[in-house]
Amino acid sequence: MDTFDLKSPEQIKKELDDTAEQMAEATYTYRRLEEHKKIMEAVLTKEFKESNNRSISEAKVFALADSRYKTHIDGLVEAEKEYLRLKSKYGNIQSYIKYLITWITTQRDLSK
Repeated sequence: MDTFDLKSPEQIKKELDDTAEQMAEATYTYRRLEEHKKIMEAVLTKEFKESNNRSISEAKVFALADSRYKTHIDGLVEAEKEYLRLKSKYGNIQSYIKYLITWITTQRDLSK
């Protein structure tokens, strides 16, 4: 590979900063949903226990099977997926930087 698109240091820094900011937001969303998973389970368990006079274990089974809990878990999984996608993107940018440094060094050595 002799040619590739060169990016300015400012462009690379902006990409890294933007991706890092997106990763922070994705991490926040994931962590918030992860912590609220326990709250959601407790609220639904309480609801099923009180509304149908069930035991805690029965109510918990109904809570975990509830569509609201499933929706919450689906959101949690999507948040994790987004975080992992951004983490990979950040890693790709770092790899690009390493490749660029190697390429520039090689070109400099070849021109001597």
